Amino acid sequence: MKGAFCAEVANRLRSEPDAYPAGSTEYFQYQLFVLSQLRMWENEFFQFQKGLFEAGEFDARTNTWRFNIGLLSIREAWERQQDQFAPSFRNYLNEIIEEQAGPNAR
Repeated sequence: MKGAFCAEVANRLRSEPDAYPAGSTEYFQYQLFVLSQLRMWENEFFQFQKGLFEAGEFDARTNTWRFNIGLLSIREAWERQQDQFAPSFRNYLNEIIEEQAGPNAR
């Protein structure tokens, strides 16, 4: 997805998760975009594990993850695709999701 089209589709799906039906070109493109973002998060997670980020920098990135994974369109993509990610990253991101859901969500 490029330019204004990407921004339009992303903004619409973030505010209206059902704006584009599954199977539509826009929905598919957005899912690919989200998957690339999730893969980037996974890479950042492992870079931190290897000492390539300081704790403060990683915490700031994690705050961004917390916000974004709270968006229904991104969380649903994660729920469908999470088996494609390393177990330690899955556990980390799922803990963030559980924290957001609160103790009554289990």
